[in-house]
Amino acid sequence: MEYTREVHGHPRPSGLAETLGGTAGVVHRYEPSALLSRRPAESEAALLLKIQQRIGQERDPDRLLPLVMTEISTLMGADRSTLFLVDPDHAELRARFAEGVEDKEIVLRLDMGIIGACVLGGRVLNIANASEHFLFNPSIDQGEDYWTETVLAVPVFSSDGAVVGGIELINKWMGRYTAEDIE
Repeated sequence: MEYTREVHGHPRPSGLAETLGGTAGVVHRYEPSALLSRRPAESEAALLLKIQQRIGQERDPDRLLPLVMTEISTLMGADRSTLFLVDPDHAELRARFAEGVEDKEIVLRLDMGIIGACVLGGRVLNIANASEHFLFNPSIDQGEDYWTETVLAVPVFSSDGAVVGGIELINKWMGRYTAEDIE
């Protein structure tokens, strides 16, 4: 892959900036098949059907969560996604799955970062310039040589309405997360 320019001090593959509209953060996981699956010609219904078929074929429960989270990333046009679950005994958020950093355990204080504010408040947070936001926790980016620009944090509720965790979508491929993405 040829590198032609740098964004935030990191090389970006040629052609990718144009594909991403020049607005997304550094993408270390370039998957042309995922980008192609978001072609405007493909309807959202068709994409959902493909995702349902891939998920429906998986029988291994240990591979199902990574598959679901990866498909959520694809559907939402996100570079990465993370599912955090609340550990009430320790007042922490534990990443059950963190796309792009699968080999690293991520544990945050419940009151830390954008995802912590999302979970504690039980509300969606849509942050366009995440690295400049007062809630942003740079520790994960620094440890992974990654740059977070956009974040959509969504609380996960149990059937009785209690917040049990949150999903964080990181670096939308094209532009910012929108009201349509939130719906």
